[in-house]
Amino acid sequence: MTYPDNEVGKPVSPNPAFNDLYQSVLNIKTGPGLDWEKSFCKVKTDWALTYDDGPSQYTPDVVEQLTKRNFKGTFFVVGSQVKKHPEILLKAYQAGMEIGIHTWTHPVMTTLSNEQIVAELMYTYHIIKDIIGVECRYFRAPYGTTDGRLRGVAQALGFVMIRWNRDTGDATTNGRSLKPQFDAFMKQPIVGTISLEHDLHLETAQLASYGMDKLSKSPYSEKTVSECIGEQPYRKVEKVPTTTLLSKVPTTTVLSTISIQPSSTSIPHPLTSVTPATFSSIPASSMHTQPTTRPAQSSSTKLCFSAWILLLMI
Repeated sequence: MTYPDNEVGKPVSPNPAFNDLYQSVLNIKTGPGLDWEKSFCKVKTDWALTYDDGPSQYTPDVVEQLTKRNFKGTFFVVGSQVKKHPEILLKAYQAGMEIGIHTWTHPVMTTLSNEQIVAELMYTYHIIKDIIGVECRYFRAPYGTTDGRLRGVAQALGFVMIRWNRDTGDATTNGRSLKPQFDAFMKQPIVGTISLEHDLHLETAQLASYGMDKLSKSPYSEKTVSECIGEQPYRKVEKVPTTTLLSKVPTTTVLSTISIQPSSTSIPHPLTSVTPATFSSIPASSMHTQPTTRPAQSSSTKLCFSAWILLLMI
């Protein structure tokens, strides 16, 4: 499909291609409470490292530092950044990192209409799929700003909202708060942790390794978000591509298939009645099974996939 040129701070407009989805969420005014969002690991000694706002030119260094330690981070990516750096997203995914949605332009989502919320999520959903062949389930709201309406729309679209319970504050301090925050975290009671960092700027990316080292020496076990919360990160996964597929995407508005049918680990009450012609449902049996455990310090653990990516083209 054709992707917008909107940069961060300029929310995208509704796209007629999403009309059927717009109709399905048009009257949603509220939804689940804040506790519906996933903000901590189920096991108190698990710790999931997450990075927001990329991909950027500094993301490869964060990925390299994670890989050196046999860590697998979860990256919540901004669609407009993905459009600029498709190869960086691809390489992060090939390295075993998990990918989630962080909207197209990083707006305060609670200020948008339901139609704009759909556009911010679905543009990002589709560009990720076109590049790396996965259909993301994870969505993190910019600034962590949410309300019942946003959660209701996200739930209706089949997304799992991921929050955090330990914020390094790196984005607002040019990374200066990261070291003291990680030092403080390690003195606090042990609790299943999802930590928040950012990979958009040089300062925050350069300091990311400090948190990794503190984690390596702690009682915690580093996990991906999927291992941490026990929820599959993707609706469907195809074989890892060797090169980006973005150049092969048709310029006409052709939408990739989206599944809104739940698996056994899907979020409660997904909207299963949205089956317009452009959004074919995928049986739950075709869902990729995400490993729930990863041997510590093993370099051989990788995501395994079963089929090459399929693109719908006119």
